[in-house]
Amino acid sequence: MNLHPADGWCRLPAAGRAACWCAALLLTLLAAGSPFRGEPPPVGGADFTPQWRRLLALSRQSEPLALPDAAPFSALNLQAAGVTLVSWQPDGKGGELLLESDWRSIPPLFALLARSGAAIPAFSIAPQDGALAVSLRLEMDDEG
Repeated sequence: MNLHPADGWCRLPAAGRAACWCAALLLTLLAAGSPFRGEPPPVGGADFTPQWRRLLALSRQSEPLALPDAAPFSALNLQAAGVTLVSWQPDGKGGELLLESDWRSIPPLFALLARSGAAIPAFSIAPQDGALAVSLRLEMDDEG
């Protein structure tokens, strides 16, 4: 009478099979090491402590960045940047500026406006009669 191992397993009552499963799980946990035993794993940020200390020391040694003094905004100063002033319509804390320019004068124009403390929430550049029509919406920061 040759019995297959599955026959013996199936003949066990449900409580016996559950007990076997629990015993197998317990033996596996004991063999692998319980996750509830021992020290908790080290915190990942603890490895970066020496690097943070070096970075903090470097930030204390660096000198503050010196920004150029802001020049007050004047629409007439834009003529010097290589652009032609078409119209300036001030309103409240800003205004609408219409200019004619070429491509080479666009970056210095934005740099000049940045130095004067003017924020540019909207602008457009379009070709017009061999030049560029530049429309700028400006907002001035009157904090000082």
